[in-house]
Amino acid sequence: MVAAPASKPHTQRALVTSALARSGTSTVTNAAWSRETRLLLAGLNQFAATSTIDGERASITVDPVAASASAVREVDVAGSAFTLRVLGVLAAVSGGTTHFRATRGMINRPVAKHLGVLTHQLGAVLSTYGTDSEYVVSIKGRGRWCDQHATHVVDTVYSSQLVTALMLSAPLISEELRVQAATRRVVGAPYIALTREMLGVLGISTGLAHSARHGWEWSAVAQPGGYPASAYQIATDFTSITYFAVVTAAGEVGQHEVAVKNFTPSGLESEDLFFRTIAKLGIGAVYDSDERTLRIRRIGYPSEPVVIDGSDVPTAVTSLAAIAAYARGAVTVVNCDHVNNHKTRRVELIVKTLARMGFDIREVRDHCDVVTGFHTEPLDAAPRGGIVIGDDGDHRILLPAMAAAVGASYPVGFSDLHSLIDSFPEFIEQLETLGAVVDRAEKPS
Repeated sequence: MVAAPASKPHTQRALVTSALARSGTSTVTNAAWSRETRLLLAGLNQFAATSTIDGERASITVDPVAASASAVREVDVAGSAFTLRVLGVLAAVSGGTTHFRATRGMINRPVAKHLGVLTHQLGAVLSTYGTDSEYVVSIKGRGRWCDQHATHVVDTVYSSQLVTALMLSAPLISEELRVQAATRRVVGAPYIALTREMLGVLGISTGLAHSARHGWEWSAVAQPGGYPASAYQIATDFTSITYFAVVTAAGEVGQHEVAVKNFTPSGLESEDLFFRTIAKLGIGAVYDSDERTLRIRRIGYPSEPVVIDGSDVPTAVTSLAAIAAYARGAVTVVNCDHVNNHKTRRVELIVKTLARMGFDIREVRDHCDVVTGFHTEPLDAAPRGGIVIGDDGDHRILLPAMAAAVGASYPVGFSDLHSLIDSFPEFIEQLETLGAVVDRAEKPS
């Protein structure tokens, strides 16, 4: 059996709502600790929260007397758009000025552009500058209470995170928060659903509406000042499960199964959607609630061409590419252009990486020549492998590639594992548990 880490989306939301409690101490157990979540917690600490970490458990205390946090904050967000968006909204509705320091790659993403539009609506001022080594986003906040009757319009074409950022900060914005999508398209809707579900547990009433005139709208009614202190038990990270599904896809029908122990369903709509999607590609997943075990196995292959909408499973698109490449049938995944606005141009990079490994995969482009997805064709034999893959700083490329390599005819080398360490450092050991042969020989100095 193998083990998967805890859910990062659940951990992120639990840390934020704990840090925005009115007072008292909240606990987050089985947290998904990575560089990204630790930086999020460190940033939250600058907004009057105090935290301690003991193994997988975090204790976060809020002292209302200390609510007048430093007038100038320096927050390291590295490459995390979620941390920048969520803490950016918090900075906008708080006093003082916050300087967010991001990796240079953030300058090529539309994160600051859309955050700037939103912070302006909140009465704050956003400015940016870049150096050879970093990208700095500075936000001068207006205070903790905004126009109660305003409807905040946000971009939802590239990410759903600004909706989540507003809803998480609802107690500091208005008694009845209203958020409207700037366009008809909403990507990552299941993650907004997760935010609403976790706020509901805290007694926050949220709503979702759609109309021909206004499109998608969300609302949240929250008691001013913060959330009640709470205790969280974090579910299993479903994105990590997608990497194990890739390993299963590389096997023959009935050859082997991957059993994930101590599995706790995340409740994410995108998790259920992912399992239903891979079932179309011949991969079955069954959860035994008594044993708390998820079993994934190859049950067949698609008998006809399959078309998949990737808009609601953004974190799983790169794994879907590897699973589709092993499907022994024609598979097309569409509506993934937003996935190219992450740490790397993920759709383009995973297609290039898998093609180098010997899979028959190519990009799908729209009439404007924008990459919107990918198409795979069946192979006559196993992918050849025999290449070396570098770390482009994106674990969502590295891990699916490592999982896909188990079915290659020749060994696949990986020259750098920094993003693995930051996301799922135990993954190599889990691959060995499943029978993969891993040579850890270090390159000569």
